[in-house]
Amino acid sequence: MATFLSEAGHGKFSHESLLAADRAMAEVFDGGRKTGTWQVSSESAFALLAAIVSMYDRQLHSATLGALTTASDRLERFKGGEAYQPLQKRRA
Repeated sequence: MATFLSEAGHGKFSHESLLAADRAMAEVFDGGRKTGTWQVSSESAFALLAAIVSMYDRQLHSATLGALTTASDRLERFKGGEAYQPLQKRRA
C-alpha cells in the first residue's frame, strides 16, 4: 500500500526501497518458518521497515479516500498474481 500511495503522490518510496523491504520481510518469514521465532534479525532491516510503517502512517493521515481505494485495488490485483507495474507519470 505504501508504494502504491507513494506513486500517487503521497510520500517518497523508491523501487530500491521496495526491493529491500521485500528482502527484509522474506528473511523474517524464512526464519519464522524454520525456527518458529518471527523477528527482524538486523538493525538495518528494522530501520527500513520502521521507516515504511512511519511513512504509511503519515499517508493514512493525508491521502484521499480515492487514493486509498485505488491503492487498495492495485494491492488486491498484485496479490492475485498481476505483475507489479509502476503508475505512469502524468504529463504536465
